[in-house]
Amino acid sequence: MKNLILISIFSLSLLTVKAQSKATSSQDTTIYTRVDVQPEYPGGFVALADYMRANIKSGSDKGMVFTAFVIERDGSVSNIKVLRSPSEAAAKEAARLVSNFPKFKPATKGGKVVRCSLLSLFVSREVFDK
Repeated sequence: MKNLILISIFSLSLLTVKAQSKATSSQDTTIYTRVDVQPEYPGGFVALADYMRANIKSGSDKGMVFTAFVIERDGSVSNIKVLRSPSEAAAKEAARLVSNFPKFKPATKGGKVVRCSLLSLFVSREVFDK
């Protein structure tokens, strides 16, 4: 049985990350943390939890893995970072799962589609069974 369930904390804020340098194109490269409409996983939270249960590899380590990533304007995931993990194996598995997410419905701010940073928390079932 799959040992990981997902609790997503998409509404947590990171500090707003500004573009690394001024873009030569007219596209805004700002990564927002506060948006009018948050990015949405296709099918919502239940579908995201189903994705996790179906795709987690058996034998993942116990504990919590915190990840941060960006949902791009086209809905794809980029800039995946593991912020905290009980082990390297758990960190790699969480990063693998995030990197394979299908495209999200992107965030909007002021009526425009924007890049948005998200946090997620992956928790193994054993944490709750204690």
